[in-house]
Amino acid sequence: MGIRVGALGNRSFTVKLRELSPLADSASRTFLARLTVIDPSEDLKLGMTATLATEAAGEPSLIVPLTALKSTGDQAQVWVVEPAAQTVRAAAVKLGATSGRGVVISDGLKPGDLIVTAGAHLLIAGQKVRVVE
Repeated sequence: MGIRVGALGNRSFTVKLRELSPLADSASRTFLARLTVIDPSEDLKLGMTATLATEAAGEPSLIVPLTALKSTGDQAQVWVVEPAAQTVRAAAVKLGATSGRGVVISDGLKPGDLIVTAGAHLLIAGQKVRVVE
């Protein structure tokens, strides 16, 4: 993890996360983070603006809205749209972490799958749907 400081010609510095607030700000839905700069230079001054760059570990995540989920027993599912027939089929999915944006799907969908995000509890397998752009 590192920062780039524009006032220093976008010079990069390595940082370590020191503290992360467990509560999001209610207005911005952001979390306060405190970082420690590893080996700062004398040019780096308190109050300078920096851009944080993080590295994500592992595979990219698929995130879907919570409204896309339906459950059958203990199994979470989403409705996948078959574009040619404009029908839906249930796809079992494995859920990951939830966030303000939705829930991570760790298995059961692939990038490019078209899913139903509203009214999932009203559909049945094979039902015709209309895709709204």
